[in-house]
Amino acid sequence: PPSSAAPTAPRTAAHATVPHPQTLGATATGSLAPGFSTQLTSTITSGKGRGLSGLGCPQPATAFTFNGASLASSHPDTLTVVNPGAEDATVDVDLADNNGPVSADAGKGMIIKAGTAQRIPLRSLTKSTSGTVSVSVLSRSGRVAAALQSVDSDNGSDWIPTAISASGLVVPGISSDVKDTVLTVYNPGIEDTTLNVRVSTGNGVITPAGHDTVDVAGGSVTTVDLGDITHGQPAAILLSPAPGSPSIDVSAGAEVTRGSTSSGTADTAFLAAAPEVGARGEAAGSGSSAGGSSLTTTVLLTAPGKKPAKAAVNGRSVSIPAGATVATKVDGGSAGPDGAVTVTTPSGAPAVYAARMLSANLGGTSAFTVQPLADDHGEVLRPAARDNDSVLFDDAGN
Repeated sequence: PPSSAAPTAPRTAAHATVPHPQTLGATATGSLAPGFSTQLTSTITSGKGRGLSGLGCPQPATAFTFNGASLASSHPDTLTVVNPGAEDATVDVDLADNNGPVSADAGKGMIIKAGTAQRIPLRSLTKSTSGTVSVSVLSRSGRVAAALQSVDSDNGSDWIPTAISASGLVVPGISSDVKDTVLTVYNPGIEDTTLNVRVSTGNGVITPAGHDTVDVAGGSVTTVDLGDITHGQPAAILLSPAPGSPSIDVSAGAEVTRGSTSSGTADTAFLAAAPEVGARGEAAGSGSSAGGSSLTTTVLLTAPGKKPAKAAVNGRSVSIPAGATVATKVDGGSAGPDGAVTVTTPSGAPAVYAARMLSANLGGTSAFTVQPLADDHGEVLRPAARDNDSVLFDDAGN
């Protein structure tokens, strides 16, 4: 039957500065619960891991996939698993690289005590020293939240967002000044597959030279260095099954770099295949500063379909040509010092994919971090109701 959207929750935002946080949790109740979102943003001005890091705090679930982590000695990557529930949770952590599953027996049957968090260095799970890996977290009992931080001794650090799985994917959030993009695709199935690789730019969809397809064997990870694919334009990566290839679910992500590694000004961010924005997507923590540094907020919007699309960013309408990606800056007054970015799309309109980038100059480092935006479920559909006397009975049961 026809349905209507319930009233949206009142929009409000706040921030707190926490020195050297370990694990933070937040719970919303009542009218603030629909669409509630939180963000952790941190700055490191020098040394290993320098740059800007951001994490849209995950909700408890039973499965997470992270693409683009590393077991190399220069990458002390760390997985954090939190069990906010009242019962212990049993979790499996699986790794895969370009050769298939990585032996990681230490990740099987891990017990996460109720109300606790466990930090797990990836290299503690295996003797492998593989480069790029995908990390899968599966809870066999209970719901957990998981997050993965990657640290590169040369190119800064950031959190890797969890990726969705589907036969066709969009990886949004490549800014126009990105110098290098490394695509990672994970095929958790047993069948091999080939994917078409396309790039949505400001002028529409293009095929990256020499990288029009990517082959991904079952159970393995494929990494492709796409180089400088932006040519000074905002972009997103589009993946779809190649003709004649089986249509199977895969997941994907990308590591993007701004600045120069040789001059010590580089920073890295991680992107992930994301769902479309839907009715409304939000990213918290879009204020004017972090750690004393001035922040610039940019929203990147992609319309991968054959029809132009529209979206509203904090109430301001933005048009997106068919197949294109556009970038729009959010001024400090719009987001506010404690503010958030809200992206909405009209019901029934062409799909829009979005990501929010925070950037800053940290002692010469081109620091940045990117988080995907997805439907925040701040609106719920309720069935239409009408009078129906047939459901009533008298005292005699008639």
